[in-house]
Amino acid sequence: MNILFNLVLSFYFLLTPLYSVSAPPFPFEVKQPDGSKIPVRMFGHEYYNWMETEDGYVVDWVEDDNRLGWYYSELNDEGKFSPTHILARYPSPDYLDIPKNLREISPKVREIRHSNSQKRKMHDTLLDRSISSSLMKPLVFLVDFNNLSKNVYSVQDFSLL
Repeated sequence: MNILFNLVLSFYFLLTPLYSVSAPPFPFEVKQPDGSKIPVRMFGHEYYNWMETEDGYVVDWVEDDNRLGWYYSELNDEGKFSPTHILARYPSPDYLDIPKNLREISPKVREIRHSNSQKRKMHDTLLDRSISSSLMKPLVFLVDFNNLSKNVYSVQDFSLL
């Protein structure tokens, strides 16, 4: 029984990482609205992630009435990432009073649910969009099977006027 338990436990720890998608292990660039680029690394997985500049500062995209772009983040009173009002750039300025390599104290992992209500909402949204029939051009493959009668439909039956 002990061997079976160890075997099951080993398979669990070997297969569990296959269920999540990790952040890319290589650096990449994000672009500010002015066109400047910032090299960053992403950490975490699809349920919880954050980005740091190559200098080690956590950055977050902000899009509100006053700000647009990547901003340096710090920890707020609750220990969560909170974007500052300092626009991120590379290399980062010397005067930053923000600690590097920040980690949230108790990160909240996103829950991803797949339910019928979500599918129904998406279906309803797609139906609400008015698409002109003249814009819809479905792709049709005409296939001739050997075991079926031929010439049931012609190419002209599927051509658009």
